[in-house]
Amino acid sequence: MTAGLLAKAERGELALTLPIGLVRDGVVVKDPNLEVQERLELLFETFLKA
Repeated sequence: MTAGLLAKAERGELALTLPIGLVRDGVVVKDPNLEVQERLELLFETFLKA
């Protein structure tokens, strides 16, 4: 099983779950949903204030 994962990774075909706020559209990009972007911005702003 590990050999199969390594082979996919070497070919660039290993697709892992992305963090919230990112989507895969051929490449990894920010989620186009503006509500998701705004919520993440609020989260990071609140974190930086603390």
